[in-house]
Amino acid sequence: VAYMCRQSIFYYLNNHLKDNFSQQDYSNLLNYVENFNNDLIKTFADTKLFLLIDDIDNLLKIIKICDPAIGSGAFPLFFCYLK
Repeated sequence: VAYMCRQSIFYYLNNHLKDNFSQQDYSNLLNYVENFNNDLIKTFADTKLFLLIDDIDNLLKIIKICDPAIGSGAFPLFFCYLK
């Protein structure tokens, strides 16, 4: 479920940022968010992600999640965990 959710968010951001957002950018973003510390803040400021962070933040605020199967509910619940 985690993989599907993360991939869904990647494709959403990639689509809305007009392909200016690669899989590597997304991996780096997850690393910065999940391992947030002062050293990473310094390196983050030197990346193109730093220039996109306001756009990424705004896109994640308006993301809509649809799970037509809605089996166990794990897919939409994991999105709540990621946000």
